[in-house]
Amino acid sequence: MKRFSFRFKSVLDVKNIKEELKQKEFSAVERLLREEEGLLRHFLSEQEMLQNSLSSELSKKISGVELAFHHEYGLALTKAIKNQEEKLQILRKSLDEKRNELIEATKEKKVIENIKKRDIKEYRSSLAREEQNFLDDITATHYGKFSNASHQK
Repeated sequence: MKRFSFRFKSVLDVKNIKEELKQKEFSAVERLLREEEGLLRHFLSEQEMLQNSLSSELSKKISGVELAFHHEYGLALTKAIKNQEEKLQILRKSLDEKRNELIEATKEKKVIENIKKRDIKEYRSSLAREEQNFLDDITATHYGKFSNASHQK
């Protein structure tokens, strides 16, 4: 009997490639999200350090220029934090979309894999039937020869 050949092998190959691509896209967005979260933590840390610095310097006498600098830097950090939070919100939405695409690609691949499993099961069953038929033919032929030999005696 011929070897098993899956009739949808090319479809399964395409589904595997699609799933790998979706996994890479998901991982890239996830990595970018982590980097951007790190940047937000950095901005928040800078803001906290600025507030601590300003508090300690206010106990001393500081010039109006220094106070204006701290104020402007604080405003810039606040704006950067707001922008970063908006960027993170967009990235989280993108990550959810990529996750859903990956889940869908995985489901599509699983459907084809289940068809392959069913086809392999049918192939093995067919192979077992053919083998059994072959053994039955051998037994019948052998029995027929044995039976003819005993009748001729």
